Amino acid sequence: MPLLRRQLLPLPLLLLVPGTLGGCKSAGIREVYTSRDAAGRLRTQYFADDKTEIHVIIQMVSGREDAVLYVDLFVPEGSQAKLDRVEIAPGKGDHRIDLRLIMEDELHGTKDDDGPWPTGKYEVDLLIDAEYQETVVFYVGEV
Repeated sequence: MPLLRRQLLPLPLLLLVPGTLGGCKSAGIREVYTSRDAAGRLRTQYFADDKTEIHVIIQMVSGREDAVLYVDLFVPEGSQAKLDRVEIAPGKGDHRIDLRLIMEDELHGTKDDDGPWPTGKYEVDLLIDAEYQETVVFYVGEV
C-alpha cells in the first residue's frame, strides 16, 4: 500500500489499518464516516482543532483481488498542509479501513495524532479503480 506525500510542513498523513472479513462479486463502498476514535463509536463531522483524533472509517467490499481504493484529502483553503493521493489495494473481501490523520513536523522530527489541526472544511474523495464513489466532508474548529 504505497503512501505518497509531499515534504511540506506541517504535513497531515493518513495511516492505514485495513481489516478483512468476507467477500462479494463487485467492488464498492458500503459506508464511510468520520469519527474521533478508531472503533468508530464517536462519529461526528465536527472536530476540535486540538486534542482530538480524526479518523475516516471506510467499509469497502470487493469481489476482486485487483480492486484499488484511492483516497484524496482536501485540506482547508489557505492551509499549508498537503497530502498526495493514497492508494489502497485491500484484496478480495469485506474491509474496514481506518484512515487516521497524523500531523508530522519534518523539521523537528515529531508526530502528533491529536492536533493542532488547521481549522476549516476538509473533504475526502473516494474512488475505486479511478471511478468516483463519494465525498465525505468534515470540519475542524467550526460548529
